[in-house]
Amino acid sequence: MHQPADQQHVGQQHVGQQHVDQQHVDQPLVDQQDVDQQREYRQWLVETDHKSSQAYDRTVLTLAAGALGLSLAFMKDAASHQIRESFVHLLRGWGCLGSSLTATLVSMLTSQFALRTAIWQVDNNFIHTELPGRAWTIATRVLNVASGALFIAGVVFLIRFAGMNLPSLGK
Repeated sequence: MHQPADQQHVGQQHVGQQHVDQQHVDQPLVDQQDVDQQREYRQWLVETDHKSSQAYDRTVLTLAAGALGLSLAFMKDAASHQIRESFVHLLRGWGCLGSSLTATLVSMLTSQFALRTAIWQVDNNFIHTELPGRAWTIATRVLNVASGALFIAGVVFLIRFAGMNLPSLGK
């Protein structure tokens, strides 16, 4: 069908009195209120993520330090009754808990570096072309997972140590 010259548009179709670009037909129309609500929701997600991250760091630090303290108290009370073969579990537990504490502390630093790098990326208009925070973000993620895994491993070793020594305490 032939359209008059004033209605022929490449990549557009005539819909009533309105021309619709074919590339944007599938995109939903969004009003400003939806955009504002999404922006507020995103801000809430960022703030909640930050609070959650801080809580995770504090929790791992507290639990790992507490587990170390408990194991030291257990050692003091049970020093004369310990099974010699169990010491390897104690040492591994302490090593894992100490490493967990170290990983958590280092992740706090790498997180600061990631945030500062992301600020620089925003200021210099690189934020959409690079991973925000660059390698510091990846390092922080790895350290956070490692700190949790090391904490769990440390607790497992301490439980194994205690399990081997509890029966000897009654003697």
